[in-house]
Amino acid sequence: MSTRAKKELGQHFLADENILRVIGRLAELDDADVVLEIGPGRGLLTAYLAERVSEVHTIELDRSLEPALGEALVGHQNVDLQFGDALAFDLGALVPAPTKL
Repeated sequence: MSTRAKKELGQHFLADENILRVIGRLAELDDADVVLEIGPGRGLLTAYLAERVSEVHTIELDRSLEPALGEALVGHQNVDLQFGDALAFDLGALVPAPTKL
């Protein structure tokens, strides 16, 4: 699915799978971690995280990315996808509470 980044939202979509491994290594992910990802974009990092941690909470402002996210996250039952402004979101309502950002 082709989705264009919106400059007005400051979007940049991760496309290099080598960067995923670098992020994973630097984040020192553990299968018990609960990750909060703000701005999942097309879901490449989200799917990578979902395969390695207990749960991934995501908050995405751009609703037009919902189809791409749905496609990228098929089979990942441990992803909680929320749409809205992360700055206005009640992070205390996330259960289980995130252990990594």
